[in-house]
Amino acid sequence: MARNYAIPYAEGEYVAFVDSDDWVEPDMFATLYKRAKVCGDVDICYAQAYMENPNGKSTVLRNPHIEPGAFTHDKKAFFLVNYVSYFWTYIYKKEHLLRDSVRFPGSPWAEDSYFVSCSLMTAKSVASVDKPLYHYQVRPGSASTTKDSTKYLQRMDVFDRLVQFAKDHQVYQEFKEEIDFVYIKKCGLASMVDYVKYSSLPKPSVLREIHEVITKHVTDYQSNKYYKKNISVRLLLWMSQRVPNVFTKVVLLLLF
Repeated sequence: MARNYAIPYAEGEYVAFVDSDDWVEPDMFATLYKRAKVCGDVDICYAQAYMENPNGKSTVLRNPHIEPGAFTHDKKAFFLVNYVSYFWTYIYKKEHLLRDSVRFPGSPWAEDSYFVSCSLMTAKSVASVDKPLYHYQVRPGSASTTKDSTKYLQRMDVFDRLVQFAKDHQVYQEFKEEIDFVYIKKCGLASMVDYVKYSSLPKPSVLREIHEVITKHVTDYQSNKYYKKNISVRLLLWMSQRVPNVFTKVVLLLLF
């Protein structure tokens, strides 16, 4: 909510966000700003990021490459189903955030996916720098790692609001396949993973409830072209319903 309050008061041409326990390369914002200007005052410009793990190892979080310039339908469709959901790898033109009412959802869970998706769906132009310039510090005990078995409920509420944002801005039908797949993957499947990760004793009944939400929202999800192509998503969703104990073990194995 603090970010939402601050956006209208920002005095710069572009807006960026840095979490308090992360850090950036000294030239990150100069590099992104110069690239944004060279490519025609684009609405968004993004870089890659390092995920700094507690064990001292770094992993690169990589967004897909998009040709700079107009953010066409095909570019948006590709980006929506392949982007990394971290809002601090971007700079956003303030005019774009105000024009398209792009704000955070007011919940700490899935705020990245919500904000970035809203920006991607409405931005008119894009550019990028293919270098890791942001350092995301994974810190035990932070909001994103604290045990809370109800996190998935907040995630699902945020994604319902994301779908409503798309409808309000009249882009849902244009990107229905992409938005529905994002809902299946980043809302439904991610909610199941959240529930397993943050529960001391996961219940198959809760996994079934989450699956029912998916099928209620995306009634034709099995015919979604992205879903049909993504074997991992299909397999995990099938396991969550048919062999929930195996699903739980697989999730914990992948996470830890």
